[in-house]
Amino acid sequence: MRSKPSTGQEGLIGEVGVARTRLDPEGQVFVHGELWKARCDGEAGAGEGLEIAREIAGEILAHFKGIYFITPFLRYELTAELGAWVRKQEKARKRA
Repeated sequence: MRSKPSTGQEGLIGEVGVARTRLDPEGQVFVHGELWKARCDGEAGAGEGLEIAREIAGEILAHFKGIYFITPFLRYELTAELGAWVRKQEKARKRA
């Protein structure tokens, strides 16, 4: 039985990365500290995980008074956008 390749583009098949551009169906992803050209079935957007992060932040804030973010892959704009969303949620919660 052959083992899975561990280097080069063959070693990246099936790995999880962060879309840096829209994948429609091709674009760029950040995987293992490097930018790679990628292709996907269907369509995926840059920062698609932001909606998931909002859901998680909402659940955390339902139980705790605050939240601390660690910027992923030097994507400061995503952290800033998530922080703005959290502040908006907190203001709405205080008004309710």
